[in-house]
Amino acid sequence: MEDSLATVIRKFGPDSGPAARGRASVANQLESMGRLAEARLLREEALAAHRRNVGDDDEQTLVAEGWLAVNLVKSGLREEAKAHFSHVYEVRLRTLGLEHELTQWIGRWLASTDTEGDSGR
Repeated sequence: MEDSLATVIRKFGPDSGPAARGRASVANQLESMGRLAEARLLREEALAAHRRNVGDDDEQTLVAEGWLAVNLVKSGLREEAKAHFSHVYEVRLRTLGLEHELTQWIGRWLASTDTEGDSGR
């Protein structure tokens, strides 16, 4: 996967949408292997690229920010995660409403930053 990501970065550029999605794919794999810190770096890069390309409140950015926050919670970095979850929750609430499943999912993760465990699932 890392070779594939390197190819995408060369072809489309380091801040491109395809590169950001490639970073997220590699991050998923790393997280499944328990390599949270390495995955977090890729999640941070993907989020930064989405913010530069499409803005803070774009769907792609919100997804990237949500997954970064999940990584932070799983890494025990609840305070850092809380700021990300709060932003995503506010935008989801405003755009999708309280009853939408994505708003509720993020709301559960946000609540988990005040408790032990990862109850956002």
